[in-house]
This record gives sequence, structure tokens and C-alpha cells, in this order.
Amino acid sequence: MCYNVSKYRKYIEKCLLLKRTYFFLVSLFFCTNFIYPNSDLEYYKVSMFYMRGKYKETLKVCQEYIKNRGSNPYDYRIINIYTETETDIKHLDKTIEDVYTNTKLDKRKMILWMYILLDKALISEQYSIGLKWGKRFKKHAKRSKLFYQGVYLIACIKYSEKVSNLLAINHILTRNLPKTNKEKFTLLKIGQLSNDDQIIWEANSFLKKYYFKSEFSDFIFFKMIQSYKNKNREAKVQKLKKIFLRDFPDSIFSNRIARL
Repeated sequence: MCYNVSKYRKYIEKCLLLKRTYFFLVSLFFCTNFIYPNSDLEYYKVSMFYMRGKYKETLKVCQEYIKNRGSNPYDYRIINIYTETETDIKHLDKTIEDVYTNTKLDKRKMILWMYILLDKALISEQYSIGLKWGKRFKKHAKRSKLFYQGVYLIACIKYSEKVSNLLAINHILTRNLPKTNKEKFTLLKIGQLSNDDQIIWEANSFLKKYYFKSEFSDFIFFKMIQSYKNKNREAKVQKLKKIFLRDFPDSIFSNRIARL
């Protein structure tokens, strides 16, 4: 008898669990399709394509969402994926500009979008777009983990655009930076210097610390040898060339070093 009661109780508990699950799923369906009918369904399509690695389809759905959004507020989840997949920097700039200037979205939520814009502006050589978003990034991202990476991209854009950035780089190098960031900013600084004595001094300081520890050592070593060549220090040049070719035989600068 006790066995039958126990068995019956388990059956009742199972029925109640199924009933609760059913009501939960119905409620979830109701919320998705009636409370957030457009945004959630669009996000579902976008995220499914994105997770499957179908980036062309992802971008197409994102672009359709942006085009047909009307007066509805932007769904920042869709814009997150859109910024990753948009290949046309001018379209991306136009969309994020609209979000930035015409919505009340917290600018701190846009830091990742600004960072991606900086990266894509540098790669596509659209420096004016990069400089515009660089100013905004520095304004809003001061407490972000992406701050120094973003400032490095801005410095690269300014260097490519031949805009002097030495004061800003010198200021950043006084901060307690991670090793990789310090190397990158030092690289940019040496790249912008025009005085051979300064280049030699900066390069020596860098190489003493990071000679075999940095992926940029061969470039900085090359710049130093080039500066000695400019100063007609031929004996020094020949000595350093041998050391360079011994320590960096696979460097992309090896052929240029051999011709000095």
C-alpha cells in the first residue's frame, strides 16, 4: 500500500512539473512575440546567423533592421553585431553617428563601437573618420579597459595622417602601462622622431630592455642603424649590421639592412 501511495505521489509531482514547464514556455513565447515583437525576433535572426558563422547573412539582416527601424529605438544588441560585421566603414560611420547624435543611449555603451570604428578606420585608411571618433573615444572611454588600446589606434591614425602626436605619446609613456602597450607607444614615438640623435637614444633605451623580448625590436634596431648611417658613422653601421643579421636573420628588414 505504501508503495502505491509513493508511486502515485511521484506521478502527481511529475504532472505538476510538466504543467509549470508548459506555463513557463507559454509565458516566454508571449513575452517574446507580443511585448517585444520586432526587436527580439530580429535579434534572434541576427544572433543565429552570427553564431553559425554566416556573416554575410548576419550583415544583411542587420542592414535591413537599420533600414526598416523607423522611429523605434535602436536595439544595441543588434548594433553590437552590426559593428563587428559591417565591412563598409562609411556605412558604419553613418549608422553609429546617427546613434551617437540622435539617441539618448548612454555613451559608455558605445565605447566598443567607437573602438571598432577606430580599428576599421585605420585598416581602411579612412583617417578623417578615425580622427573624429578618436576625439569622442578619449572623451567617453577614460575608465574603460579599452582606453589604452584605443589611444594607440588613435596615435597610429595620426601617424598615418602625418599629424604630430609626440606630446600625447610622451604623456602616455609616463603612465604605468602594460609591457605590450609600452612597446607599441615607444614604437610610434621612434617612428615620428626626425632627429637622428633622439632616435639613437630612444632606440638604445628600448633595446636594452626588450632586445629579445619584443616583436618590434628588429624595426627599432633598423631605425637606429639608419640614423647612424645618416650621421656618416660607417664603422658603427657595419658593426651593427653584422649583429642585426646574426640576431634577426628572418626579419623583413634584413634586405634593407644589407643594402645600407
